Amino acid sequence: MREFLHRKLLETREEASLAKHLRVMRAACRKFLDAVGDGSGRIIIQNSFHGGPNSWRFFTALGELRSTVGLTLGLLMAAYELTCEPELARILPADPSK
Repeated sequence: MREFLHRKLLETREEASLAKHLRVMRAACRKFLDAVGDGSGRIIIQNSFHGGPNSWRFFTALGELRSTVGLTLGLLMAAYELTCEPELARILPADPSK
């Protein structure tokens, strides 16, 4: 995901509003990888939330990633009048009209 966002950022004018949103999502990916990595490029995860500190760190970082990407995606969708598939819509902020 981070690599995809990076490639799209290279194709986007630096001053464009889209570039700002892409940078936010790319930075969220980097923060996630920094938080859950072991320094060698491997992601530390165990099979459940009860797996101890590594699992707690992973799921906390995953929640932060989902919230940042969801909020940023929601802003992009509103700005460009876009829609997305239901699976992705689950990470969007709540609809205030409902």
